[in-house]
Amino acid sequence: MCHPGLAYLCMALMWFKQLQTDRSLILCLLFFSWIPNCVFATMPVDYSIRQQVGYQFDQFDWNIAGDPDGSGPNVLSELNWRDLNVLQAGIGGKLLLDNTLYIRGQLSRGSITSGKNQDSDYCNDDRTGEFSRTDNQSRGYLNSDLLGVGFLVDNLWGRNVFLIPQIGLSRYRQYLTIFNGWQTVSDICPFLGVYQESSIGELNGLDSSYEALWDGQWMGLELWWELDTKHALLFNFEYHQMDYAAKARWNLRRDFAQPVSFRQSGNGTGNVFSLTWEYWMTPYQIVFVEAQHQVWSVRNGLDTVYFSNGKKFSTRLNEVNRYSRRISVGLEFLF
Repeated sequence: MCHPGLAYLCMALMWFKQLQTDRSLILCLLFFSWIPNCVFATMPVDYSIRQQVGYQFDQFDWNIAGDPDGSGPNVLSELNWRDLNVLQAGIGGKLLLDNTLYIRGQLSRGSITSGKNQDSDYCNDDRTGEFSRTDNQSRGYLNSDLLGVGFLVDNLWGRNVFLIPQIGLSRYRQYLTIFNGWQTVSDICPFLGVYQESSIGELNGLDSSYEALWDGQWMGLELWWELDTKHALLFNFEYHQMDYAAKARWNLRRDFAQPVSFRQSGNGTGNVFSLTWEYWMTPYQIVFVEAQHQVWSVRNGLDTVYFSNGKKFSTRLNEVNRYSRRISVGLEFLF
C-alpha cells in the first residue's frame, strides 16, 4: 500500500545516496509524480512537473595564502575562471497537500561548453611581484539538486497573492577542466625558492581539473502573485549555508601527487534570487520564463597540498567566489 511519506523518502534517498546517473534521478522524479494517484485520494492534492532549458553564465575564483596565518605572501596563488558558458536543463516537481503543506524538488544539469582560466602566482603581498601566469581554456559541467518543504500562506494583500516560507537541503557540484594553456608571465621569486624562469609559450600536455561540492541547507521565501486569469509572477529567494569541499588534479606539477594534488575545505554561504513570469495556456499547462542570479562565497578555509614524496602542507584558503546568472524557459504540467 502506498504511503504519503514515500514521496519525501524518494527525494531524500536521491540526496543522501548521491545518485550519479540522470536515469536514476529522472526515475525518482517520475515516482514522485505518480505517488499522489494512489496515496492522496482522500486529501486535496495539487502537484506538477516542470521542465526547463536555459543559458547560464558563470564566474568562479579562489586564492590561497603562503602559510596558515594568511601571510608569506597574503595571496600566493589565485585561480580565476571567467566567461563560463553553460547550457542548462532541469526537471522539477511541486506538491501541495491539503492546500497547506508544500514540497518542492529540483534537479539541474549544465554543460560548460567554453570558458577561460587564469592561474597567477605572486611573490609579494597584495598581488604584487607576479612571477607566474598561465592563460588557459576551460570546460566541464555543473550539477545542482534541491529539496524544500514549506507551507502556503494565502489571502495576503488580496486573494491573488500567496507566500510560501521554506526550508530544505541543497547540493551544487562544479567540475572544471583546464587545457590548452599558455605561459604568459615567468620570473624568479627567491623568497619562495623559485630561481629559474619557465619558458614562455604553450604548455604542452596541460590536462588539469578542479572539482568542488557545495553541500548544505537553506531557508527561503516564494511570493506568488496572480496578475489575472492568465498571467502570474513568482519571486523566489533562498539563503544557503554550505560546507565546501574541493579537490584538484594538477597534472603538470611533477612534485604534486596524482590524481589528487590538493584539497580545499571551508564553510560558505549562498544567495539565490529568481523572478519567473508564468502564462497559463490551459488550466493544466503553464509556459514560463525565469531569470536567476546566484552569489556564493567561502572565507578563511583550508588548502592542503599533497606532494609526490608523500608529504603534505596546509595553508589558508583565503576565499572562494562564484557568480552565476541564468535565463531559462520551460513548461509546467499540473495534475
